[in-house]
Amino acid sequence: MRLDLVGLIEKVDTTFFARNNARQRWGWVGYGLTILALIFLVFTFFSDQLNLQVINLRTIWPTILISLSIYLFSLLVQFIVWARLISFHGKITWKDVEIYSRMIMMRRIPGGPWHWLGRSAMYRTSTELPLRVPLLGSMVEWILMFIVCGALFIFSLERIQSWMSFLLISVLFIISMGIAISWQPKQRPILNRAIESGGWILLYLLAWISSYLIFSILLNGIGVTNIGWREELRIWTLSAGIGMLFVLFPATFGIVEASLATLLQQYINPPLAVLVAIAIRLIYTIADAMWGILGWVFSKYLFNHFEISNQKPPLSEQ
Repeated sequence: MRLDLVGLIEKVDTTFFARNNARQRWGWVGYGLTILALIFLVFTFFSDQLNLQVINLRTIWPTILISLSIYLFSLLVQFIVWARLISFHGKITWKDVEIYSRMIMMRRIPGGPWHWLGRSAMYRTSTELPLRVPLLGSMVEWILMFIVCGALFIFSLERIQSWMSFLLISVLFIISMGIAISWQPKQRPILNRAIESGGWILLYLLAWISSYLIFSILLNGIGVTNIGWREELRIWTLSAGIGMLFVLFPATFGIVEASLATLLQQYINPPLAVLVAIAIRLIYTIADAMWGILGWVFSKYLFNHFEISNQKPPLSEQ
């Protein structure tokens, strides 16, 4: 059954955007959202939205640098899965890296899944992919990541019995495998589809573990040492899962940070809990801005370089 969001955007595409200059109009949407993301990032840094005055940057900079490296690894892992998701519908090029990098910046825009719309607009403008492919691919990506997050949250619960935890995680694994297998072409052997689906889930697991490590390293960097690793994992996956749920609705700004501060108050005093939440927001804002812009510039240069190289005639014809 087709999701309403896909049907709505495809209806817009077949009416307004399907007229003359359809690609140009979708290009306006993509670049408009990219510019909006850049404006919002600049506003966030220079309007004191990050409350930098409450953070001792001298003590937290080593933590930020380590976190940026871990976050880059997480982004690369997630991009591998995304590239495989759409590879069944078109060839992967540096243009996909450019689109993914711009999408990273769009995730900072509050108010709902703007990065889904921006990503779809960019693919509609610069590739031959049907609009439904990046839209549905984004939804599959979100569902798989949410399921893996839920599995980690169940694993972190100490009060639940082992057999119940194993059963619930197994059910989530089967659901995620079914979704991943169904996305792939039916012409592929079922064993190949199952192996690849398991690989996607494993990579998303690595991405979530990476994000947990950032949270854990930050806690230790600030001086919070009285929380066990299972409690850290439970707090992080629950707050991040809540943030993922609310990304489908408007006014999502600060949901993860508010959830994080609330959950941390069970273990540390409220001012310190708020400090951790602000620091997490700072790290992810810097990471999305830095890796998004660098990835965009680097991939665009390489894409243009290879495009020019491919357009050159052979030496025999020169």
